[in-house]
Amino acid sequence: MTGPIKLFFFLFCSLWAGKNYLYAQKQGKVAIDSMLLELSKQKEDTNKVMLLNNLSFGYSNINPDEGNVYYLQKDYSKALEYYFKALKMHEEHADKIAMADVMGNIGNIYSDQNSYSNALEYYF
Repeated sequence: MTGPIKLFFFLFCSLWAGKNYLYAQKQGKVAIDSMLLELSKQKEDTNKVMLLNNLSFGYSNINPDEGNVYYLQKDYSKALEYYFKALKMHEEHADKIAMADVMGNIGNIYSDQNSYSNALEYYF
């Protein structure tokens, strides 16, 4: 293999192994918190790049839409709790499409509860 292909293969395998190790050891927010702490200690090298990649993977696996499970069970207070957490996270990342999706879900809950004025606030 040529140099760049070897490097790519090495990074891919390292990241894949690191991802599996990370979730075997810690779950969710605890893993992210520990990676953020470690990030401040890293030098500007490939280790920092791999840590950033693992961190982004950790963020991507947080399921902010867990409210859907509670919504389907008609546990509206729990669903709203998760939807508002998701909304906050999407606002922090300026993800307007995801924000609109979650706000629609919040509106659906208020509509199901016959709280139409609250529903309209989240629909529009």
